[in-house]
This record gives sequence, structure tokens and C-alpha cells, in this order.
Amino acid sequence: MTYFPPSNGAVSKQLRTVLATKLDRVEVPTDLVRYLFILCATSAEFDEDEYVQRNPDVGDAISRGRVASALDHFLRQGFQEGRDYSLKCQEQEYLSHNPDIAAAFESGDIVNVSAHFHETGYAEGRVGSHAQMRAARYIRGAE
Repeated sequence: MTYFPPSNGAVSKQLRTVLATKLDRVEVPTDLVRYLFILCATSAEFDEDEYVQRNPDVGDAISRGRVASALDHFLRQGFQEGRDYSLKCQEQEYLSHNPDIAAAFESGDIVNVSAHFHETGYAEGRVGSHAQMRAARYIRGAE
């Protein structure tokens, strides 16, 4: 059974149609793309603190009440502006998925696990949590 998150009927119908096709490429309505983007972004482990640190003007806008949150800014305009963002790193999970990083942390070669993930690990294709690992496995299986 496939789970479809709550949405209006039209979006669910469009999503079912796209998923049912056997074609390599499909034309997807813009409202469905927007819906899926928001669903993915709000379901992801978006790191609001890291986003504000990388985008100080967003922190200023939040403190002035012009933006509700870092995630709200990212969804409404930050993504379209190409703003730098980050996923959360669950340090113990990151270490359990990356034994070489765990060994380097244990030996003192890596001092800050979260910083390693954000500065190096993510670019290397490493995942920072079990949720990211599940998503990566699903995507690799779909290829």
C-alpha cells in the first residue's frame, strides 16, 4: 500500500497519475511540484540554526518579525534565491554510519563531528542521520 500525505484531492490525483506511469519522463503540473517541494522540505531535517548562521540577514528578518522562521524564509524565497542551507547532523547516527569518521573523532583528528558533516561530509555524499540514510537508500534503489 502506498501512503499519500493529506492534501487536496486534485494534488493526490495528480501524484497517483505520475506514480502509476511506466514512462521514463512525465510532464508534472506546477502545483504538484510546489506541493512536493514543500512536503519534502518540511519533512526533511532542515537545520534552522545553521541556515540563519549561513544567512545572517534571515536572522535579522526573523528578529524584526518580517519572517516567521528560517524554514519559512527558505520555502518562500531562500530556495529560489539559491540560499545556502543545511540538513541536521545527528552526531551519534553520523558516527555509526561512518566508521572512518568515528575513528578520526576518537583519535582526535576530528574535533567537531557536526562541523565535519557540514563542511566536508555532506559534500562527500555522507548522511547525517538515519532519516537521510533511508532516503539515500531509497533513491539509490530507484535508480
